[in-house]
Amino acid sequence: MAIKRRMHGAPGPWSSARDEHEPATEPRHLPYRPHYRHHLWFVDMRYLVKIAGHWVYSLCLLEGYSRPILAGMASEHQELPALLQLLFAALSTSGCPEGIVSDHGAVFQAHAYVAILQALEIEPKYMHIAPYGRTLQPSPLAQGPARWAVEAYVPRLITSPSSWITP
Repeated sequence: MAIKRRMHGAPGPWSSARDEHEPATEPRHLPYRPHYRHHLWFVDMRYLVKIAGHWVYSLCLLEGYSRPILAGMASEHQELPALLQLLFAALSTSGCPEGIVSDHGAVFQAHAYVAILQALEIEPKYMHIAPYGRTLQPSPLAQGPARWAVEAYVPRLITSPSSWITP
């Protein structure tokens, strides 16, 4: 427990959090900060819920500047067709961004996905995520805004299955 307290900056049993006053620090810069609308999009795929022994995955694609969800869906598989369907839905309604930021998942590095992005002159960009337990940034958005959006909307997706697929 002492290791976890040190890692998270929590006081030990011998001190009080009220006694310590840390100097104010400036928030750290996000590695990919969009400068205008549809400059960068963020995409992520997460475990949503386990139903009858099988996982349902949530796919989310959002615009990075003002962070509206451009397209989202639930899928039974973490496969390329689901990602391409999500990408097509977002491109058909919003046009092409300058770049799409994702993690290093195999689906996001697939040859067909990268080839489609290159044909549309969209630059694929990848977040650099530290191993579990060590973060690169002390921020809930350290793993990307798309992951934050998926975690923020999981309760709504679970309670209203009709909203799982949005064009």
